[in-house]
Amino acid sequence: MLFLDDSLMEVNALMLNNILIITCTPVGLTTYASPSLQRAKINEKTCVNVIEGDFMASVLDRWLEKSDKIRHETGRGHTGAGVSFRDLNCYGFMSSDKYQSTLVTWILAVSRPLLRLISGRRSWPQRVEILHGINGLVRPGETLLVLGRPGSGCSTLLKTLAGDNYGFHVDDNGINYQGTSYRAMQRKHKGECIYIAEMDVNFPELTVDQTIAFAASTRAIGLENDSRGMTSSNGPRPSRDVASLFHLEQAFNTRVGNATIRGISGGEKRRTSLAEAFVGCQQFQCFDNSIKGLDSSTALSFITLLRSSAERLHSVVLMSIYQTSEAQYKNFDQVMLLYEGRQIYFGPTALAADYFKDVGFEKPSHLPTADFLTSLTNPAERVIREGYQGRVPRTPEEFAVTWRQSKQAKGILQEICDFEAAHPLLKPYEAGARTSSTTRMMISIHLQILVCLRRGIQRLRNNYIPVVAGILANSILALVMGSAFYNLPQTADSMDKRAVLLFFSLIINACTPAFERPIVEKHDRYAYYYPFTEGVTSMLCDLPNKLATSILFNLTLYFMTNLRRTVPAFFYILYVQLYRAANYVYVFPHGWIRVPEDGADNGAVVNRGPPVFCFRDRSFRCLSTVPAGPAYSSTTNMEGKICPIIGAIPGESVVHGSAYLAEKYSYVSSHIWRNLPIAFALMVFFCAVHLLATQYIAAERSKGDILIFRRRTAVTLEGRGFVLDKESNSALSMKFAQDINKLQHQDNHDDSDNGTSTMTIQTIPKQSTVFHWNNLCYDVKTKDGTKRILDNVNGWVKPGTLTALMGVSGAGKTTFLDVLANRATFGTASGEIFVGQSPRDSSFQRRVGYVQQEDLHPPAATVRETLELSALLRQSGPETELEKLGYVNTVLDILDMEPYADAVVGVPGEGLNIEQRKRLSIGVELVAKPELLLFLDEPTSGLDSQTAWSICTLLRKLADHGQAVLCTIHQPSSQIFQMFDRLLLLNRKGQTLYFGDIGLHASAVIDYFDRNGAPTYQVASANPAEWMLDVTSGRDNPDEWRTKFDSSEESREMLRHQVELISTSHNTMIEGDGETRRFGSILEGSNVHNVQNGFVCRTLNNRTLYESREGRSKSYSWVVFLSVNILVELFWQTLAAVLVFVAWYYPTGLWRNSDSTFGWIERGALVFILVWLFCLWISTFSQAVAAGIEHVETSVQVATLFFWLSLVFSGVLVQPNALPRFWIFVYRLSPLTYFINGMVLAGLKGTYLHCSAAQLFYINPPPNSSTSSTCGEYLAPYIQLAGGYLEDPAATSDCRYCPVFETDAALRDILGMDTQNPWRNAGYMAVYVVFNTLVVFVVYWLARVPKKKTGVSA
Repeated sequence: MLFLDDSLMEVNALMLNNILIITCTPVGLTTYASPSLQRAKINEKTCVNVIEGDFMASVLDRWLEKSDKIRHETGRGHTGAGVSFRDLNCYGFMSSDKYQSTLVTWILAVSRPLLRLISGRRSWPQRVEILHGINGLVRPGETLLVLGRPGSGCSTLLKTLAGDNYGFHVDDNGINYQGTSYRAMQRKHKGECIYIAEMDVNFPELTVDQTIAFAASTRAIGLENDSRGMTSSNGPRPSRDVASLFHLEQAFNTRVGNATIRGISGGEKRRTSLAEAFVGCQQFQCFDNSIKGLDSSTALSFITLLRSSAERLHSVVLMSIYQTSEAQYKNFDQVMLLYEGRQIYFGPTALAADYFKDVGFEKPSHLPTADFLTSLTNPAERVIREGYQGRVPRTPEEFAVTWRQSKQAKGILQEICDFEAAHPLLKPYEAGARTSSTTRMMISIHLQILVCLRRGIQRLRNNYIPVVAGILANSILALVMGSAFYNLPQTADSMDKRAVLLFFSLIINACTPAFERPIVEKHDRYAYYYPFTEGVTSMLCDLPNKLATSILFNLTLYFMTNLRRTVPAFFYILYVQLYRAANYVYVFPHGWIRVPEDGADNGAVVNRGPPVFCFRDRSFRCLSTVPAGPAYSSTTNMEGKICPIIGAIPGESVVHGSAYLAEKYSYVSSHIWRNLPIAFALMVFFCAVHLLATQYIAAERSKGDILIFRRRTAVTLEGRGFVLDKESNSALSMKFAQDINKLQHQDNHDDSDNGTSTMTIQTIPKQSTVFHWNNLCYDVKTKDGTKRILDNVNGWVKPGTLTALMGVSGAGKTTFLDVLANRATFGTASGEIFVGQSPRDSSFQRRVGYVQQEDLHPPAATVRETLELSALLRQSGPETELEKLGYVNTVLDILDMEPYADAVVGVPGEGLNIEQRKRLSIGVELVAKPELLLFLDEPTSGLDSQTAWSICTLLRKLADHGQAVLCTIHQPSSQIFQMFDRLLLLNRKGQTLYFGDIGLHASAVIDYFDRNGAPTYQVASANPAEWMLDVTSGRDNPDEWRTKFDSSEESREMLRHQVELISTSHNTMIEGDGETRRFGSILEGSNVHNVQNGFVCRTLNNRTLYESREGRSKSYSWVVFLSVNILVELFWQTLAAVLVFVAWYYPTGLWRNSDSTFGWIERGALVFILVWLFCLWISTFSQAVAAGIEHVETSVQVATLFFWLSLVFSGVLVQPNALPRFWIFVYRLSPLTYFINGMVLAGLKGTYLHCSAAQLFYINPPPNSSTSSTCGEYLAPYIQLAGGYLEDPAATSDCRYCPVFETDAALRDILGMDTQNPWRNAGYMAVYVVFNTLVVFVVYWLARVPKKKTGVSA
């Protein structure tokens, strides 16, 4: 910590190259920056040195200097470009028929355009304004803060200036990037304007080090160090430098992680995303609420870091923040305030409050400036000065008019005009000449491929289980198939088996599951690399997997089955297998596009090679002949006989492989080498198409958060007057999107409803038990050993108190809540947890509420349905169902969710926005009426200051009525912080730094830290929460404050009270209320899910939602969850079975094959039941596989393996009498055996078959036969014995014989089917469906249900 007087401050500022220095002085904290910005000294209310010491300053200086140097070397040096925008308008189009898609709407979607064309009625989309008349100027080296409530247009403004305007339109004529037009900037300098969203999108397999190092490599900084061989042992690494700037040293070698891969915390993930963007040092940087989830100290450090970077590199930084402290606010040069799409202020941050005071509004002394500005956009919170009643603006339009008429607005317009005159927009040819020497990317294409390839290898290495599972699955399948076709002899009887085996092996390799890689459009917008280079890398990274799979599969199968044990044949087949595996699936940004197999040119060409190599120039000896038997024993040679294989020549004892291929498949052996280059050319063509599509076809991105209603709800809204103009493209008056989103019942917000909140609070039962814990520890296993996340934490939460859990990012706050709530699953907990006088029991999770950071909700349900489901399942009081549903309405009113209560939750980008999802998460727990405790994990993150205040006010009311509340909170204002009664503060090691009362105006906290050597707290201007975190987050001696607390009087008092609580505890278990079983309600909630792509993915998605929400809160048991999923699938599979049956059975004409013993009605009924049972079997089998496996890739691999095994031994590929004796039991166990048998019998039983010309055998009777002069006479003994028929029995030569006539005999003798009991197969299929259903429950219980744990008294 630097303590300097004013005279020394100027010297230090120059010495550190104008890097921002914030230091303490006896009268407060003074900020200095680059003199070019002409910023005045500003007294801060907090005392903090954000860039910690000379080390951090030198790291930042080294990084910026190196970045600036390399940008100049590559022709991209910063020239100090600013941006101006005048009369900026953003708008979209909204259709009157935008409703939630359902099964019915999809069916009607085809006919609706035709009906409109016939009726002449057309629905015109209406223009809706998002931003209107926005003016501003940000010069090089300046920072702009964009303020406004959620939905005011802050994100749209940042997206517009960054060029990320997908989903809406921009009038860009007034945007000037210091001489470069908006369109020219997007075409030729796209990477210089970046938009950083508040959502974190990263590769979960990579570590923090690898993520940042990759970004640095694309900037040439990392490549420079790589070329010098610099590592952490002999020199500074760029990734480590950046990680130190963002305080990511502890998580440096930890994977980022996601829902299935355990990784870093939410705050660390946010800082990783910010570090990744910071590496680029782009000229125009737009950060959208980017400090969400960060503690106040870290957030201030990041804002200061951005300001230092902007001053040094002369870049422009624009940032929107929903909750801004005074210290953060004063780090910005300019501020813009938006009010529902209108601009109501733009100018210096120091003058903003004075402007609105002059307009007629009062700024409360305790309110930070940013909160004061935002509160002006809320009619319920703004305060009018005495004497200005009736003179101040009230509506958004009045505010905008007042601003446009002000002298400040006119001054901004004059500055914009001067800027445009000094930097006129270049002509297209001038812009082209100016940028001809540069490209979008800083490194060449081959280097982009290299760095992407290194990242791809790292991803495979860090998450190798799915790849290894796929290779093992295919190898096991090859072993099984090889044993079924083991050592095929070179006889004619094996020719059909060889052909089937080759076809099956091609299908196996072509259908190897592949998975879409994460979208890379974010890095493309950052100008890190071209998307097609990632496509090339994906192909290269897939090669080892494809190569290993093909080699192991073909090496095993090829030589075990004795297809043809020659080197050329094997390698040709191996090449074809690799070709099929590499070209069957192409990953386009919009999804999967499958290359056609049979009938397509490339499929036909490549499929001909393996059979030709296996059969050409080979002769297969005949073991059986037609005819055969005692009547033909006098003929010792092949005279009058033929080998019963297609392609056989009468009278010859061998079948030539080339003749077999030509007759049966029309393959010509001489074309094999012609097909090879054609196949290679097709592969190159499709790879090129894939890369072009990856480069130029963008993935489907969010168009903004649009509320989606169901049709019946939307009709109701139209009935209330919210009807779009369907006859013209313009409205009578300008419509703003913010106005349309305020659809609500006006009568719900009149003065008569003021008592609703009070009435709601009073319905919550009072509590009397104390929740306390003693010596709580939590350890997790890492590759380096065991890491302790929580270290001997003690404390309690009493009824009627509001306890805050705080600490820097990565302190283990979320883990602490998970351990207390009995939700932690990946580590080992130790210590004691009590509810009153009893240990925590199994009903604890049902009796508490837990608001998670992640807002997980069923996407197809409405807000009201989600709350009603939670209320019905979790409320355990004596209330009736009607009363519980009525309580939902009161919670909707408290949380101001009534306007969108009937909106569909949807997915981010099409449905509720982030703020609305957070409110819904809180509402889900409130409607449950938790009996013991309410946990909240960052309930105010992502919310504006007014919404955060209302949420905390609600929590205060709950606590005042006797509710015990424990919640983590980031960046609280001083007013919000003082709402809490008690504070638990943790450091980065999960150790207690303070536990005790906060006191009136935070006096207890301030007094404790002041007594223990903290810098003096400035009462007039400082935020106690920020001051406290700044004091304790120093890195010089991280254990200092932990040691001070352990020896403090507060710690001794805590331990004394803890001993009193523990001494009164005993082992009596609290009786739970049991489980509220609302089976029908769950079924109704689950039915809203639409049918998705696959059973496995759907099962895993449902499981993730259940285990994250309902399972942890004990809303209902896992048995009910699995039962409901199975029943819902039963409905959809029944519908699918009807469609499949109608679309397949009747067009094929199989229903005509009927006789007196097996009528067409009975046949159709059997086919439908079999199809239905098959759909159910696939569904239950997929759920059984997915029930116990974590990763979707592994689940798909296992499911694919078992399905192929069932198909191999179903009697189709290998007849039962040809199977090795060992595998006969698998034939009888395979469910596909009975499905296929039943389908064949229902379609062919009791019918007669006729051979095609290629299937007929041509036989010439021996000329010396004395007993037969015709074909019928000669073959009569054989036909009587073997069956079949002759096409012309009276012929004397070229007897055309078909070996099959009556299907019953063929099915019985050749395929071993029981033709007398076709319905038995349906019974077997039903048994398998029931068996799979039972397996689902058993596997889930074994793999997913937590077993009894030890270590915690709970």
